[in-house]
Amino acid sequence: MLDPKLLREDPEAVRASQSARREDPSIVDAALAADESRRSSIAAYDRLRAEQKSIGREVAKASGDEKALLLTRTKS
Repeated sequence: MLDPKLLREDPEAVRASQSARREDPSIVDAALAADESRRSSIAAYDRLRAEQKSIGREVAKASGDEKALLLTRTKS
């Protein structure tokens, strides 16, 4: 198993290791792309979750039509 931090900080060393073992070094690029995708997905999730919690607090304070509007927004 490869440490993702090592992969991000020193991909050339990982590529050299792959080459020394006569393995395809392009897998390093694929791993870096997958790591970047994972990290951006986590950031997007965290941002949306924070927005959801914020709207939830607003819904608790709201009343009437404003509450219905916020609930509709939350569902979307």
